[in-house]
Amino acid sequence: LQLDKATDDLPRPVLAVMAVRRAIVAAENKNMEVEADQLAVVLRNMESAMRDGDHDKAGNLFEGIIPVLDKVFGSGKSPSSKDSIEDLAKK
Repeated sequence: LQLDKATDDLPRPVLAVMAVRRAIVAAENKNMEVEADQLAVVLRNMESAMRDGDHDKAGNLFEGIIPVLDKVFGSGKSPSSKDSIEDLAKK
C-alpha cells in the first residue's frame, strides 16, 4: 500500500512502464520466456517513444500488449493493487 500511495502522482505512461517491468519479472519467474521477450521488446519501444515525446505511441504499444499482460497476471488482474491493466491503458 505504501508503494501504491507513493506512485499515485506518477504520470500514467510511467505507471504503464512499471507494469510492463513487473510483468517481465513475473513472466520470467513463471518460465514464460516467449511472453517475457515480447514484453521486453514492447518496453524498449515504449521507453523510446516516451523519450521522443510520443506518449500516444507509448500508450498504443501498452494497449497492444494487454493480452500478454493478461496471460502473465491472469485476465484483468492488475500488476499492482491500484488499477486494472485495462484502466491503466485508458488513462
